[in-house]
Amino acid sequence: MRFALWIKSERNQRFLQRWWIAITILWECVRTLVVDKTFGKYGVNPYIYFALVMAIVIPYAIVTVRLLVSIVHRRLPHSLIYGLLAIVLHFAPDVYIVMTANAVPDKLMESFYFIVFIFAAVAFQGLVGKVRKQRNSTSHSQKDD
Repeated sequence: MRFALWIKSERNQRFLQRWWIAITILWECVRTLVVDKTFGKYGVNPYIYFALVMAIVIPYAIVTVRLLVSIVHRRLPHSLIYGLLAIVLHFAPDVYIVMTANAVPDKLMESFYFIVFIFAAVAFQGLVGKVRKQRNSTSHSQKDD
C-alpha cells in the first residue's frame, strides 16, 4: 500500500522514471557488448544494434513506468496500451537479431530463444505479481473502511 501512495505523486513518478531510464540505458550498453561478441560474427552489426536500442531505450523506459503507474491506479485501458507498447519496444532488438543473423549454429539460436523466453517470463511474472499485490492491498483497504 505504501508504494501505491508513493507512486501517486508526479514527483515520485518522475524520480522513478529517471532512475529506470538510467538503469535501462546501462543494461542496453551491456547487452550490446554481449550481442556483438555473440552475434557479430554472424552478420549482426553491433553499431546498428546499438543505434536501435538507444533509439528505443528511453521510450521503453517511459512506457514501462507508465504501465506500472496505470496498473497501480487500476487504469485498465491505459495499462493495455502501455503493455502493448512495452512488448513491441522490448522485442524489437531481438527481432533485429533474428532478421540479420546468418548461419548461426542451432545451439546458439536455441540458447538465444531460451534467454528471450526466460527474460519475458520473469518480466511477465513480476508484472502479474504487482497486479496481484495491488489488488490484494486495495481489497484489504476497502474492507477496513
